[in-house]
Amino acid sequence: MILDMRLRGYSESTIESYTDCMTRLTKEYMISPLKLRPKQVYDFFIKLKENKASESYLRIFYSAVTLFYKIENKSYMTKSIHLPKRVQRIPAVMNKSEVKLFLSECRSLQERTVFSILYSSGIRGSELINLKIPDIDFERKTIFISKSKTRKQRYTILSDQAANLLKNYIITYQPKDFLFYGFRDKSSHVSMRWLQASFQRIVKRAGITKKVQVHTFRHSFATHLMETGNNLIYIQKLLGHTFLSSTLLYLHADSSTFLKTISPLESISLKHIGSFGNQQQRSFDFAI
Repeated sequence: MILDMRLRGYSESTIESYTDCMTRLTKEYMISPLKLRPKQVYDFFIKLKENKASESYLRIFYSAVTLFYKIENKSYMTKSIHLPKRVQRIPAVMNKSEVKLFLSECRSLQERTVFSILYSSGIRGSELINLKIPDIDFERKTIFISKSKTRKQRYTILSDQAANLLKNYIITYQPKDFLFYGFRDKSSHVSMRWLQASFQRIVKRAGITKKVQVHTFRHSFATHLMETGNNLIYIQKLLGHTFLSSTLLYLHADSSTFLKTISPLESISLKHIGSFGNQQQRSFDFAI
């Protein structure tokens, strides 16, 4: 299965994730998954659901198991498993005041540089940690993404403020290979665990109550560009989306158009309506 995934061009993170899923299924019954019956696979998914497994985890697990049995010409093993339709969720977005507050709470040049680049360029966390020094072009104000989730190379923007921070960062930290290196080894990149943990610490210090994660900066980048009237195709290219439908999701979070519609209540002047007496107030409360 692992060899087949590599031949198909799956990313290493996906290969690891799918392998973990098959390992968990194997440990559940302590026999080879090739010896399982369809009912056992079905029951295992029921158990995952009863244990409150998230929708995204169930889908990853389903994809892993389906691929495994497809490779082994046993596609019938998963035919009885039906997952609910995917719910299209509107991504959480930080407004510009929250972004400014977040960046002001960064306590090191490294933190401020990392998160400024994430927000100003819209790149993924996994793309940021794989950046190397030659990927930055200060003259053209671009960032070259050589390793992306979709395995498609692309350029995105490098803002002036992010560029200034990055120049100071390079002078101070003197990276050799990876732009943001690990604490113990300059030849390896900083971990996603560090990125996520740092993000949550800063969110807490900033007092941001929204449910946000590192990827929220990417959502915020796209939404803020859309709100300022940027071309949808340009945003798609900057994000590296293969399909425009992926970019269209941000239309739901865009407050520049339909969310600025004036409510019909604004056309009614409440100040000319008399105040409630005690009896009127009780009647009004009862009606509500």
